[in-house]
Amino acid sequence: MLGHNYNDTRFFSRLDELKINDKIKLVNLKGEVFEYIVFDIFETNDDDMSILKSTKNFELTLLTCNNSNKKRIIVKAYMKEY
Repeated sequence: MLGHNYNDTRFFSRLDELKINDKIKLVNLKGEVFEYIVFDIFETNDDDMSILKSTKNFELTLLTCNNSNKKRIIVKAYMKEY
């Protein structure tokens, strides 16, 4: 998932505040809740799209700009088992 970083509270502007083991909840249009646990946070160059490679696992990748250094903030999370 990609979102803009407006350096305020909109969209992915607070993505850099997430920490390892934080929970992310997504709700689909049917009201089903999917919970993910953050396992990796890093930055990459703005032209590096290798992080978007498909995996066999149910992973969530969040991506936004770091407006202070022209890099991308990447947050990866795995789906929580119930």
